Amino acid sequence: MRISAEDLARMRGLIKKLYSLPFSRSLILESASVVCRIVDAQYFSLFLFTGDGKSTPIAVSTNPSDYIPVYFSVAKRDFLLDSLITTGQEVVLRRMHEYDTPANQVFIRAVQGARPISDVSYFPFKCKGNVSGFWSLARAGLRSPWFSNSDLALFRFITTFLDDAFQRSLLPPPLEEDVAFLDFQGRVTDAGARIREAFDDLFGKGRLSTTESSHSDLFRVFLQHYDRFLRRPPRAGGDRLSLCTDGRRYSFLFKLINPQRIPLYCPGLPHASLRLLECPSMTQSAEAFDLSRAARRYNLTARECEVVRGIYQAQSNKVIAFSLGIDESTVKRHTHNIYEKTGLRSRVELVQNLSRSL
Repeated sequence: MRISAEDLARMRGLIKKLYSLPFSRSLILESASVVCRIVDAQYFSLFLFTGDGKSTPIAVSTNPSDYIPVYFSVAKRDFLLDSLITTGQEVVLRRMHEYDTPANQVFIRAVQGARPISDVSYFPFKCKGNVSGFWSLARAGLRSPWFSNSDLALFRFITTFLDDAFQRSLLPPPLEEDVAFLDFQGRVTDAGARIREAFDDLFGKGRLSTTESSHSDLFRVFLQHYDRFLRRPPRAGGDRLSLCTDGRRYSFLFKLINPQRIPLYCPGLPHASLRLLECPSMTQSAEAFDLSRAARRYNLTARECEVVRGIYQAQSNKVIAFSLGIDESTVKRHTHNIYEKTGLRSRVELVQNLSRSL
């Protein structure tokens, strides 16, 4: 696959933003602009399934505004989507056998009437291993070239980073105690209490502010991974690292502090942040949270207990909704019912008071 230096720079710039900016409509549309320019396509979309499986999917798209209602009116006849959901694999219109059969004509005539295209590809939007929607790329005009293997490879490459960016967006805001800051050499310039304890457990005390080669093998692995994150070609998941010591597992997330400006390669100045995602104390506290007594005392339903568990683990409503496969509004309704039953008024009160009753 050949790509010009100019387009390669655009793609690298986009990937840096996917690693550092909030996952949002504007970021998706910026991604659409880059992909469509490089692949010479005109229409780019994300269709995100709702948790209940009944409501209309959420759509972010560069298609004509009058196309989306037309598509939703015949979406149940979308044979490309049926194939994607059945197989969990990407699907390309012009590579489907007998795509132009009478059974598919209602769908084809409807969407081609609203927005004529020569070819379209669907790529599964995956989160936590499940197909949660799909990315779509199409070429305008009936006589435009069909997608080549190189076109599809590029689209596939970028969607892995988009999927990854969405999963990062589900993480709750970090606690100060779980964040450290690194200079460009990997020296820790500042660190919260819990991530400092994780470093001491993994690498030994006193190794936070130096990168001497005499350190442990685990510390060298950490520095090598950080170096790859900063300097090697990007890959999806390259911002994460898990390390184990004596059966204890720690997971981390790297993030560039200021990717939009020229970085300052100066020892002692923060260049990236490091977030502790998982450590033994987090895992143990989540597993030890038995709600059976609180459920009996306050007459909580099974679903309300699941919502409480998410609150206890500091998950946002958005994360709880996604993990349970329900709408965010449903999470809010369950939370309101929980407050009514317990007589509590906030997440903090809920965690503090329910913890005492366990």
